[in-house]
Parts: sequence; structure tokens; C-alpha cells
Amino acid sequence: MQPLGGDEVQFLKAGIMEVPHAFVLNKCDEPASERSYHTLRGTIGLARPLDGDSVPIYRTSAKTGIGIDELTLGLLHDLAHHDAKRVGDKEPYFFERWVRDEWGRFGVHVLDRSFGGAAAYLLAAQGFERAQAEFSSRLREQLALGR
Repeated sequence: MQPLGGDEVQFLKAGIMEVPHAFVLNKCDEPASERSYHTLRGTIGLARPLDGDSVPIYRTSAKTGIGIDELTLGLLHDLAHHDAKRVGDKEPYFFERWVRDEWGRFGVHVLDRSFGGAAAYLLAAQGFERAQAEFSSRLREQLALGR
């Protein structure tokens, strides 16, 4: 993210507040960066009231190098303490979101009713991209059959 790149409403509308466990606010050498930081911090608190304070915001500047060391240390720490199950838990969220974007509420209804939800479908399909292709194909078949 960068200063003056959007307000808290844009952050919320983009849906980026629900999933990330950290943010990088670049161009922190710009005067507007302080306002953007506080806007982002406040928006995280609104979108994630139970854990908003624990989400780090790394303030960086590619131009001056400010904050790059902290960002690197944070990334290395996250990699060292990586929990594969937590990362895998995010796939059903993104798959259901993809279904909603591509097929609307009808697609989500079919996903839940006919296939047991996003997590079950992803497990059966053995991967996100394969699940997307198979779901689209199956839904087209169902629509062609008039179900």
C-alpha cells in the first residue's frame, strides 16, 4: 500500500482486511504516510476487532530504505514460525470468494448444497486451480441440464 492510495472504505471494499496477517505501507518518506498509517490502523480495528491490534504494519520506503530491515526480520520470523495448517485454512475462504465472484449467490448455494462447501470441494479436487476448473465445468453442466 502507499500513502494517498485510498481511504479506509476502499481498504474494506477490497476485502483485504479479513485475511492478511501483516501489511506493508510503502513510501513512508512521504508526508502523507502518517495519515495513511493511522487510517489503515483504524480500519484494521474496525474490520478485525478481536485481533486488529496484533496485525503489524511495516512502514517502508523503497527510495530511502527505511523499514526494510524490520520488514525483512518480520518476514523471516513468520517463515520460521510458519504454520502450514493456518495457510491452508485460507484457501476455502478464497475459493468461496472466487465462486461468489464468478457465479454469484447461486454458485455459492450449489457449492454448499451439492458439494459440501469450499473446504470439502478443495480437498476432493486436490488443489485450488483444479477446483476452479472442475467447479466451472460442473456448474455449466448443471445449468445446461436445468437444475
